[in-house]
Amino acid sequence: MDPSQHCILCYHQKVTLKEGTLCGLTERKPAFHNTCLTIKLTEKFEEKLKTANIEYQYALKDKWWTYTNMVVFGFLGALAFFCLFKFQERIGEVIFNKSSGRGQGYLVVVYICMVTAGFVLFGMAIRAFNGYRNKVSKALHKKNRIDTVLNLYNIKYTIAISFRKNYHGI
Repeated sequence: MDPSQHCILCYHQKVTLKEGTLCGLTERKPAFHNTCLTIKLTEKFEEKLKTANIEYQYALKDKWWTYTNMVVFGFLGALAFFCLFKFQERIGEVIFNKSSGRGQGYLVVVYICMVTAGFVLFGMAIRAFNGYRNKVSKALHKKNRIDTVLNLYNIKYTIAISFRKNYHGI
């Protein structure tokens, strides 16, 4: 494991543009094997731990909405393609009968609009799922980095997070 992962949580961390993360006690790059003997976990650590866990739980909270959006938009996309399939029979009849040029033009425009609507609706379903998956994996990665460091120091924690209704956008 990268020693700087320990330093990110430590009170003694010092960051410079030239050298990156340094130990504030030794003024050098961290050089320890598994654990640091002088690590000091204070408010900085607690804030990072809280933030990582809140982001993860907040990302998981959107699961129901994500799957609902995925199902609804997927169904609407499938419905658009089903209607397109049924509509295609009518287009074939009109085009081969050569009834009117204007009528044929309108049907082709409707056909193109239905194809576009189907692809857009399927795209919205996939986008909702990918956005949720990316948000959860990013938050989980942050949380796991902190948990890995804490496991090396045999530090266990419990956290209780509850989300209330948003009032006035806060």
